[in-house]
Amino acid sequence: MFVKSKDGVRIYYELIRNDKKSFLVFLHGLASSSKSFKNQIDYLKKYYSIIAIDFRGHGQSDKPKGSEYYTIQHSINDIKSVLSKENVKSYSVIGFSLGGGVALRLAQKDNRVNHIIVINPAFGRESVRPSFLLKLFAAKFVPRFLIKLFTTSEDESKFYGLLDVYGKHLLHTPRYVYETIIKTDESADSIKLKKKFTIIKSDNDEILNYYVPKNLNYDLMTISGHHYVLPENPKELNSAILYALGK
Repeated sequence: MFVKSKDGVRIYYELIRNDKKSFLVFLHGLASSSKSFKNQIDYLKKYYSIIAIDFRGHGQSDKPKGSEYYTIQHSINDIKSVLSKENVKSYSVIGFSLGGGVALRLAQKDNRVNHIIVINPAFGRESVRPSFLLKLFAAKFVPRFLIKLFTTSEDESKFYGLLDVYGKHLLHTPRYVYETIIKTDESADSIKLKKKFTIIKSDNDEILNYYVPKNLNYDLMTISGHHYVLPENPKELNSAILYALGK
């Protein structure tokens, strides 16, 4: 399904509406899409109605060129456009990586949010390891046909090693999108959230250093896996999410 955001950009989202009045809103990571949450959605849809959004520049959403299109506020406006279209009165938000930072900033401005769960969250520039940024820069010079050799499957819900995951992301998302988002990402210290939230982090994250802004109130859960834990360890992750939701 699609909705037009405030500036006319079409935003794609998946909707599973059932007899459950409580909604879960899924926000994916950089250079990924809503399809990365397939294992979580399949598990949680029996407890909740579901909305999974493709950020602008990702998945099936529009991919306009220009740094002015890729700000945190644009992402928040896009999410609110979807929620307004579907007349969602209250919801819990689950954000992975980039989506984790967006989730906290969204919750600052929307009192409809109940639970906030962030998985391996990238709260801002401070969260990303310099070693990963160097790898991302080097990837610019790798021919696409070589990247395809390391990409076993296009299915984001399947995990065939880190090279496979990296290949999917590099092939599926325009370079100008993820480079712009990294360059323009806001400082994590701009987050001012009084509501308590849950961080679920992997014990072997190769991308983030888990910088958490001061004065934020959160519970911390640790599970096995690398950064892209959604497809790597769905069983343990799904159980952790359900626990954080109070089920």
